[in-house]
Amino acid sequence: MLINFCSVYSSYSVVMRRLFVEMPRARARNNAGAAASGSTPSESGKSVPVSVRPDGCVLITVRAKPGAKRSAITGVQDDAVGVAVSAAPVEGEANAELLRYVATVLGIRKSGISLYKGSRSRDKVLCIQTGLLSAETSLQRLRQEAKES
Repeated sequence: MLINFCSVYSSYSVVMRRLFVEMPRARARNNAGAAASGSTPSESGKSVPVSVRPDGCVLITVRAKPGAKRSAITGVQDDAVGVAVSAAPVEGEANAELLRYVATVLGIRKSGISLYKGSRSRDKVLCIQTGLLSAETSLQRLRQEAKES
């Protein structure tokens, strides 16, 4: 009888863990991808990869491509800004290089930009501190750099 109770309890705990732990995480990831992309419609109705949080922080959705020969903005699409990063994705080196390069492109100090989401993913969200740069200005500078690259 004890063996049956243990196997039933084990099966029950597996089901409960899937229902209440794993599935909400998966749902949160799927919903966060849409919400954290920060896409807000512009005047023309297209979505852009730059948005503003209620506290004034400017969010930039980035798709990082580590291991490139040189750091560059590869393009500004509707969902994300493509950034080639010259550092390898080892021990946070690519994240540090990404922050340094984007800060240089935007003309702000490195301490004014931080990694908001995606430290271990290619899809990242960067946060520019409140008051340093507007969403329109940052998008304009990213597009300008993409044309020059």
